[in-house]
Amino acid sequence: MPTKNGGSLLDRVLTSVYSQKTDFTYEVVAVDSGSTDNTLEILKRYPVKLIQIPPTEFSHSKTRNYGATLAGASKYYVFLNQDAIPTDEQWLDNLVYSIEFESGLKAVCATELNERSQVFNVSGVAAFLFKSSLVKGLYIMEPYLERTWSELPKYMIRQMFPFTTVCAIFDKEHFDANPFDERTVWGEDLHWAVHNSRAGYKSGCSSFARVYHYHDYTDKQMADITSKSNVLFRELFDLEFNDDVALLMSGSTDAKMPSSIEFMMKLQQSFVWKMIQPMFPVYNYFRKYRN
Repeated sequence: MPTKNGGSLLDRVLTSVYSQKTDFTYEVVAVDSGSTDNTLEILKRYPVKLIQIPPTEFSHSKTRNYGATLAGASKYYVFLNQDAIPTDEQWLDNLVYSIEFESGLKAVCATELNERSQVFNVSGVAAFLFKSSLVKGLYIMEPYLERTWSELPKYMIRQMFPFTTVCAIFDKEHFDANPFDERTVWGEDLHWAVHNSRAGYKSGCSSFARVYHYHDYTDKQMADITSKSNVLFRELFDLEFNDDVALLMSGSTDAKMPSSIEFMMKLQQSFVWKMIQPMFPVYNYFRKYRN
């Protein structure tokens, strides 16, 4: 778990982690990169292995790789953000269940939920798959996925890789041989999942294991995420989105629906639509013969 100024959410995360009802033996390793609030005090309330590094040494890929080298794990690594709160006491068991669901899975990420919603609360890139938290399942990113579906539009190829290290479990042996690419400064998780598939391995996204995780970013933070996301999308898929779509594809926000589409959806639910819809077959008939 990388930490920096985690605040009260970090306390909730650790309370949930240490409240797991499981027969598995596990440890928590926190790599803190210069917290100036009460994060260190919170960490010391729990039996956490705490390592401190200078802020200048932090990167999403390098710090997670470093944390894995400090762990005494025998079979699995679990990466968890300091603000990703496990939703229940079976979270850890469900992560293990997910990665062991099918032979050959090398990593599986959990589904992120927006705690402020009740039903349609899936957030992050898992929203590409699980539109409602009532829907459960395991989506598998197959080996050579891009090659198999090469005829699809590129934006759909990106959607086929809903993988994140907000919360994810990795096969230890596989990860030790294939860690995050430390040249990747943003999106180490997507980068890893894509290259894992290109190398002939499977990863997945599970809704059996879930965490509460949602951000209210400032406009400046949104602009930074958009820029970094498009750099990653160009590198991986040779494509670039406009700002709204890039944010949607990054899983960092609920993108606003284009006004024209929103207008059509409202129209189709209106009384006016019920009156004009029966006229469409007649219109199409005359248009066909006019052409």
